[in-house]
Amino acid sequence: MTYTTNTHSVSKISEGVSRPAHYSWSGFKSYAWTIRWEFSLSLLFLLASFGQKLFSNTLSIDTQAIIQNHDALYKSWIQLSRYGFVWLKKIAGTYWYNNALSGFLTVVLFALTVFIWGYVFYEISHHKKQWHIAFFAIPIFVSPVMAEQLGFLLQSPSVCIGMTITAFAVMAYVNASFLLSTSHNTQKRLEIDPLFSNLLKLDKKVIITIYYLAAVVLLGAAFSLYTAQLSLFISAVAMVFVYYFYESEQNTRKQEHSIRNFIIVPAVLCILGYLLYALVNKLALFYYHTETSDYVKDQIRWGKDGLRVIARNIIHHAQSMYLGERIYYSVAFTCLAAFVLIGLWIRFILKKTPASVALIALPLFISPLLMNVLLGGISSIRTEYVYAYAFGFFFMTAYEIATQSTLRAPKTVAVISWILLFSVGFVQGSVSNRIFYTEQVIYEQDVRLAAQLAERIGEVANTEHPSEPVVYIGTHTATGNADTYKSNDLDLIGRSVMEISFSTMHGDSIKNQFMGTQGYSFALPNAQQEKEAEKVAQSMPHWPAQGSVQKINGIIIVNF
Repeated sequence: MTYTTNTHSVSKISEGVSRPAHYSWSGFKSYAWTIRWEFSLSLLFLLASFGQKLFSNTLSIDTQAIIQNHDALYKSWIQLSRYGFVWLKKIAGTYWYNNALSGFLTVVLFALTVFIWGYVFYEISHHKKQWHIAFFAIPIFVSPVMAEQLGFLLQSPSVCIGMTITAFAVMAYVNASFLLSTSHNTQKRLEIDPLFSNLLKLDKKVIITIYYLAAVVLLGAAFSLYTAQLSLFISAVAMVFVYYFYESEQNTRKQEHSIRNFIIVPAVLCILGYLLYALVNKLALFYYHTETSDYVKDQIRWGKDGLRVIARNIIHHAQSMYLGERIYYSVAFTCLAAFVLIGLWIRFILKKTPASVALIALPLFISPLLMNVLLGGISSIRTEYVYAYAFGFFFMTAYEIATQSTLRAPKTVAVISWILLFSVGFVQGSVSNRIFYTEQVIYEQDVRLAAQLAERIGEVANTEHPSEPVVYIGTHTATGNADTYKSNDLDLIGRSVMEISFSTMHGDSIKNQFMGTQGYSFALPNAQQEKEAEKVAQSMPHWPAQGSVQKINGIIIVNF
């Protein structure tokens, strides 16, 4: 958005800033040209972490379902209130799933997503000439949390698109907010440039309304692809606030970073976006003649577990996250966040940073736990990708605070910062790479196991294509090798599909679908046959012993 005024420039928001930040197509082009080489450097870390997914064809959990029975899988996503995911598949022409294509698209779209998110912070930076995309992008590219999220190839391109849409929602909101904070002397006739056009001249209030409506629609669309975009938007608003105003004097005009503009308004936009999403979801459920799955309802633990249980679970998970007790987290995140928080409070004491900025920075520290708080329990690792974005934000902000606060040796501080960045990038990237390496090894073992099972089943059935249903009792954990992660180190990506089972019925579905992807099609049992198989299996030997696969009473039983 560009605009003209009766004065030489609008009122300064902070010292050294001649205008409020705004997002525009011309600004984006300038950004893209400015950071092109450094972003290319950042992409090397992306390739080191995710390069395997460009041309691999491994199957993660649920992928076997979309290959074998995509209609049922898509219906289940409608039931999970992710109608946008299904509709995007149809619009993009990827309804018929291609696993190899999905892996390639994931890496490309992930790079594009982070590139666009970089513009969110570049445009509001007070030091564009010294701004470095690498400090924001690399921690996101190498994050094991992102590896867990984007390892689900059947959905990862859509999740990346949802992240991008959320970035545009943030831009629309910020443009409207800064327009509200401009001087009343600003002309009411403003020229609009909402990223892609520079054609219309509209009243200021009309433009603000357009931006707010755009934010609501974009948020509704993002939620329909992946509901966890809610936590990303909330956290991003706080990041924008802290990043833009941390260099403001304490006497900066209150209007420009008021509670209304930067707390109440985004909260209202978020609520309206969610209501729009919920309304369309009702229509989607009606159109597809189905209802919301209990899986969604079961995820929300508020009202089901006691407050003490919820608090204990969240605190325990917070300990694991901030102390880096699991492979997905890093103590470097905690150290950088602490450095930024301390730096902001020191700046506040020195009257270089408003108190509001120092206070809002505190919730940012716990923003990766937002999904846990919203759900009232321990969320899946893949829903915590705010952790990666917060990592990039704290790294970027820490670099700026360190280099700008050090008068005697700014170059030395800069060199140390780059060394730290590359070190974190290498360590975290190695973890992400190892997760995908583990996935590859385990997948190959699953493929060999499927062939062995098919051979045994054929022997007891006296045919390669038995008509009897196959029941799988128990689970099978792949051994991996000395260089792979063990099953208990991982969440879902990298674990054997033969291991994941919540019940005999659930396990049968997963295992039979995976067998189908390898060319072995077997009938599924009914509930009565599963119960009978569970009783019989108690006296059977376990795989791979002789007798671990038997045909009894018209049922083929595999006892793991």
